[in-house]
Amino acid sequence: KEKNTFEATAKRLRDSFYVDNCVTSFDTPEEVKSFEKEAKVLMMKGKFELRAWMTNSTQEEDPVSVLGVQWNRYADDLCCNVNIKSVPERITKRDLLSITQQIFDPIGFLSPVTLVPKLITQKAWMIKTGWDEEIPTELKREYKDWISSIDCINKCKIPRRLSERPLSVCKVTIHVFSDASKDAYAGCIFLRTEHEGNTTIRLVMAKSRVAPIKRQMTLPRLELMGALIASRLYKELMNSGALSTINNYRTYCWTDSSVVLAWLKREEAWGAFVINRVKEICTNTRRESWNHLPGIYNPADLPSRGCKPKTLLENNWWTGPEWLYLEEENWPKSEINTIKSEEDMIASELRRSVAVNMETNAVNFSDKLLYFSKYKKIVRLVARLLRMRPKIRKKYKVDSIHIRNEEYQNAEETIIKIVQKETYTGKIKDKKLLTIEMDGIIRVKTRLAYSGESSNFIYPILLPGKHELIKRMIQQKHKDMQHAGTQTMLAELRNTYWIIGVRRLLKKIVAECRVCKRYKAKHYEAPLPPLPADRIGNTAPFEVTGIDLAGPYGKPTQGSKLERVRRRNKLLQYTMEVFSSSSSLVGRVVGANDK
Repeated sequence: KEKNTFEATAKRLRDSFYVDNCVTSFDTPEEVKSFEKEAKVLMMKGKFELRAWMTNSTQEEDPVSVLGVQWNRYADDLCCNVNIKSVPERITKRDLLSITQQIFDPIGFLSPVTLVPKLITQKAWMIKTGWDEEIPTELKREYKDWISSIDCINKCKIPRRLSERPLSVCKVTIHVFSDASKDAYAGCIFLRTEHEGNTTIRLVMAKSRVAPIKRQMTLPRLELMGALIASRLYKELMNSGALSTINNYRTYCWTDSSVVLAWLKREEAWGAFVINRVKEICTNTRRESWNHLPGIYNPADLPSRGCKPKTLLENNWWTGPEWLYLEEENWPKSEINTIKSEEDMIASELRRSVAVNMETNAVNFSDKLLYFSKYKKIVRLVARLLRMRPKIRKKYKVDSIHIRNEEYQNAEETIIKIVQKETYTGKIKDKKLLTIEMDGIIRVKTRLAYSGESSNFIYPILLPGKHELIKRMIQQKHKDMQHAGTQTMLAELRNTYWIIGVRRLLKKIVAECRVCKRYKAKHYEAPLPPLPADRIGNTAPFEVTGIDLAGPYGKPTQGSKLERVRRRNKLLQYTMEVFSSSSSLVGRVVGANDK
C-alpha cells in the first residue's frame, strides 16, 4: 500500500541498498528532504529504522567511509586510503598476495596501478615459486619499485558527481573502451555530459584482468576478451539504475582492433571461442555501436598495460581523453582497412567444416524395452505407458498403482504387435504358412477350425524365434512352469503361439537355465582303476580263477512242477558255484548242492 503511495522513493530504495547501507544522490536539497521523510515512513512499516544520515551539504572536512571508499563530504570527492605497512626484506608469494589485496578498489579507479602487482604475482606463479619461498631478485626489485610510490595514491581526488549539472538536463553520451596487451586486457566506461557549452567527462567504472597462463591466447583473442568485459561493465551499469533519470542518451563502444570489429560486424560462422563471446557482446551492447579508433587515443590502453602510481597522477585517467571534449565530428574515428595479415587472423577463427561419413542404424522401440531383463517388468512398463492413452484412461480406473489383469493382457498384445511390425514388415516368405490378421495380430491358419478349441489354439499367434523379446517371454514361461523340460514347454507354447524355430530356442533356453543346470547336473564318477596284472597277462585259461556262489534258486521236487511246489510251500533251495577265468572269457557253473 505504501509502495504505491511513494513509488519513486520505493524504487530508489530498492536500487540503492547494499546490505544495510543506502547510497544515492539528488540534484537539490529539497529532493533530499523529501526522500528522507518518505523513506523513513516506508522502512518503519517493516520495522527498519533509517539512521546516521550523511550528506555533502555539511561543512565537515573529515572523510567518511562509504562501502569501503573514503568520501570527503565538504569537497564532495572520493579519495583512496592506502595504508600499507613496511614491506619485509624477504618477499614471498604469500606476501605478494597479502600486500596487493590491501588496496580496496571495487569501482576500478586504480585498475592501472593494481594491475602491476597482479602481473608480478603471475610471473612468480609461472616459475612455480612456493608460498613461503623468496621470489627472484628481478621480481623483488620490480615489486619494490612499484610499492615505493604507492603512498601517492592517497593524493588522488576523484569527483563523486558524474556531472556538474543534473543529468536530466544534460546531453549524455556513454563511451565504452576496450583494449588488450600480451599481458592483460581491460575495459572502462566514461560518461560525457554537455550543458550550455560546458563538457564534463567522468570515469564511471573500469576493470582489468591478466592474460591466462595455461591457455596461450593470440592478441586478437585478448582484444576480444577486453571487449567482452567492457560489454559486461556496460550491462552492469544499465542494470544498476544509475542512469534512470536520463531520457535520451547515446552509447559508443570503442576498440583499436580491426580484427575484433570484423568479428563483431561480419555475420559469419566463427569458431566456438569467437562466436560465444561475440554473441554475449552483441547481447550486452548493440552491434552498430562499435567503432574503431587509433590505439594512441584509447584510454583503455593504460589499465591493459599497468603503470606506477606517479604515472597515474600525471595522466588524465579519471577525466577521460582530451579528444572526447571536442565535438563529435572531430572525434578520431577511422575506417577499417584490414591488411592481409589481419585478414588471415580473421579467417583463422572461421568454423572449420569437416566431412564425415557416418552410418546410423534405426533404433527400434523394442530395443528400449530390453533395458529390463525380466519379461514381467517389460509388460508392466508397457501397461503403465498405455495408461497415458485417453481411451485406456477412460476404460480403466488408473488411480490404483496396481496393474489390472485386463491391462496386463493388453500390454502383452501391444508387445506382440511391436515384434510382428519389426519382423514382418512385408509379405511372409514362408509359403507353407497361411496367415490371417485378426485385431492387428498376425495368426497362422490351421486345419482345426471345426475342432471346438479356443481361437488361440485354432489360429496361433505367429512370432519370430530370433527376437530378443520372444526369448525373454519364453524364459519367463519356463520359470512359471517350474523349469519344465523341452517337450512340456513346447506343448504349452503351441496352445497359443506359433514360434518359428521354437524347438531349437527351447533347447537353448533350457540348456542356459542356471536352475536347470543345478538340479540336472550329473554326479561325479571316479575313473576306473587299471586292470590287475593277472587279467592282462599271458596265462592259460583257469590258471587264475575267480570263484563265486550264485543263488539260492528254487528247485522243484522230483515228479512235480515248480508252480505246484510253490503252492504247497515245498520249494527246495539250490545254489550254484561259478568259476571264471581271469585272463579269458571262459566260465563254468557247477551245482554246489551236488558236492
